[in-house]
Amino acid sequence: MKYFFYKDDNGNVPVKEFLRGISDKSEVKFKKCFEELVKSGGVTDGVTVSKLRGYPLQEIRVKEKKDLHRIIIKIRLNDAFVLLHAFTKPEGYKKGDKKVNQMIDREINVAMNRLDKMLNK
Repeated sequence: MKYFFYKDDNGNVPVKEFLRGISDKSEVKFKKCFEELVKSGGVTDGVTVSKLRGYPLQEIRVKEKKDLHRIIIKIRLNDAFVLLHAFTKPEGYKKGDKKVNQMIDREINVAMNRLDKMLNK
């Protein structure tokens, strides 16, 4: 198994751009997760990588201090996984916060749209 980054029609690679904008420590943690997924053939531990309920996607989570970074991925796409979208969950997030939940839904929809574009090329 291998992994690759989603690339838009303009040649932008959003997840790579995201990784450049976070701390080196968080970037290293994400890269270790990518390597573990490659070695395990996409088998996840359920802690660092988990399924997004109601979607055919998974997410990798890395926490650093108050920041919770998330990369949304699709595992097992032609014997690989693709890094579709990334974002940081707002600081001070409380379960049930309607505005934050709507924001997260929008972020997941971005990933779904990117996956659809890839599958329909």
